[in-house]
Amino acid sequence: PSEKLEVNGSILIPNNTYFKADNSAGTAVPLFRLDSSNHLEIINGNSTNGDIIFKDAGGDTNMRIIGSSGNVGIGTTSPTNLMHINGSDGNGVSLRLQGDASYGATIRYGRGTSYNWNAGVGGASSSVSNIPSSFWGIEDQSQSNAVRLVIAHTTGNVGIGTTSPSAKLEISNDAGQAQNTVLVIKSDDPDGDQNGSSSADIDFHIWDSNTRLSTPQARIGIRGNATGNQNSEAGGTLSFYTNVANYSSPSLTEALR
Repeated sequence: PSEKLEVNGSILIPNNTYFKADNSAGTAVPLFRLDSSNHLEIINGNSTNGDIIFKDAGGDTNMRIIGSSGNVGIGTTSPTNLMHINGSDGNGVSLRLQGDASYGATIRYGRGTSYNWNAGVGGASSSVSNIPSSFWGIEDQSQSNAVRLVIAHTTGNVGIGTTSPSAKLEISNDAGQAQNTVLVIKSDDPDGDQNGSSSADIDFHIWDSNTRLSTPQARIGIRGNATGNQNSEAGGTLSFYTNVANYSSPSLTEALR
């Protein structure tokens, strides 16, 4: 034998009985047991706030459970949240979730037991998620898993209110025949009144392999004017602009208001 006790074979410990070890004071304290419900129980019996540390053969700490808080640290010995991961692989990946090919992989977020949201990759056979298969999405589990946003895996199209976006961004709002606002664009100056230079615009660009101009080919936007102020937010015109066909010195010209 190379140690004080060397056993070649199995050691049988009766159910619900602790395996113990002496602490630094020479007092026997429990380390683990198979409890009466047949659960493996690992415990730092030396202190009610004692940590549990997992180390490798080189003595490096791989994981630490803080006894006083229950915080779990991977790659850190002082986790500040319930789960704290420090470090990543060579490509910057710190955490990987890989679900079943038929069911996807999502994370559920909730405020207490209410207002639950799922986010992740959908699977065709999942009975608790409506995120389309292989799409990344966000769904409101509290509202019958209504899908609020998706990103298509083949096209990169983004859908808000639709699970089958046909453009880079498609917004859908099924509100019946009532007036409804689908998109709001705001430009705010919290420190002053609007004026003729205030605007809220949408720019349109057509690029090719040779040109990447910062000036758009067209612009639609609302312009403020001097009659507006922070109290009334009055005034403003809707204007349409097109680009002057001059590659060396492009500029926008108002075409309609």
